[in-house]
Amino acid sequence: KDLTGLHGLFSEASLTVPIAEHLKTKGIENLHPQRIHPKFRHIRGRPRQIDFVALNPRDRWLFAIETKWFPAPIQRVMNDVGRLLVLDEPGCEKFLVLAGPAGADHESCFRINMTISGNRRNVMSKFFSHKRGDSRIIKLKDQPHEIRELYRNFLVDYKLSELPNAFEIKCVDFYRSKKFAVGLWRVSLRQGTGQITRAELRAKL
Repeated sequence: KDLTGLHGLFSEASLTVPIAEHLKTKGIENLHPQRIHPKFRHIRGRPRQIDFVALNPRDRWLFAIETKWFPAPIQRVMNDVGRLLVLDEPGCEKFLVLAGPAGADHESCFRINMTISGNRRNVMSKFFSHKRGDSRIIKLKDQPHEIRELYRNFLVDYKLSELPNAFEIKCVDFYRSKKFAVGLWRVSLRQGTGQITRAELRAKL
């Protein structure tokens, strides 16, 4: 697309075909885009969906993928993480794909600056490592107020009362060319860490 001068048309929708084609090469036949999120199946209004879902022959969820094209607001990224956190399908793995223009180096890819505790910083680095195999362990109750507020906004918008307090985001793979970057992260819950409510997310430490 870049060689044909269509790079300006890249969007989140542009990720659909290459992701689907890659998964087909891995033997994933039962793949569904824009699947209704089970948690929000009975909620009226705009449907809450997962970008990709792979099903086994018995129609059980194998894995779910959310995607985000950059630049993107930090709230939308955290909403994608939130949708994966509240997805409760037994045995279902959860992944997030980020893609967009390459930065000057690995750490500048997908950069979103935000003021946290009075300091301007790249908030994405708190959640996403670009080194394969590296993880970020997030405990929401220990996060600064500005981070917890992002997840409180998610709960309010999605009409939920609580979400898991702790989770892990592990870099499965990351690639950066001269013009584009793409990464794959696995999102998983930390067992035995409980839930955190809207009120607890709002309370200042």
